[in-house]
Amino acid sequence: MTEGAPPNPVSPAVSPAPVMSPLMVGETTDATPLTSSTPPTSPTAPGALNYAGFGARFLASIIDWLILLIPTVLIAVVLALVMTMFDLGFLSNVVSFLLISTYFAYLESSPKQASFGKQAMKIKVTDLNGQPLTLKQAYIRNLAKFLSSFILCIGYLFVFFTPKKQALHDKIAKCVVIKTE
Repeated sequence: MTEGAPPNPVSPAVSPAPVMSPLMVGETTDATPLTSSTPPTSPTAPGALNYAGFGARFLASIIDWLILLIPTVLIAVVLALVMTMFDLGFLSNVVSFLLISTYFAYLESSPKQASFGKQAMKIKVTDLNGQPLTLKQAYIRNLAKFLSSFILCIGYLFVFFTPKKQALHDKIAKCVVIKTE
């Protein structure tokens, strides 16, 4: 260094320390909110649920109803023969209702969390946290489908207007339908 020259604030041997804020993006404290631009519920966030849309759900429903058609018709035929001997007209409806409700509730609360139609479409039913449904929750969901069907199936159209793509019966049972892949 020469005399009379102003001191060089940055010498080549020593580099200045980087200026850092107390928190980097993505770090939080109890007093500071998350500053990341990616919300925790985005599809790219780890552990986020990827909700199934109306199309996949509708096709799964068609597959399930085709599967249920055979046993339901067989039961109806057998009961029709029995009804000719006895006055049991309501019995066919009760048996069909129990068969259909049990099919959906049992399979949706099973380890696969999906009916055969949902499995074919690679979707499953979970609670709001992505956990399997209980048998009770699955029965509630399937009983609530009657409300979704009431008045021109408006309850099913909720899928188009809710952030988690939930139908009315999903909201009642506090569950969602998600993609498995």
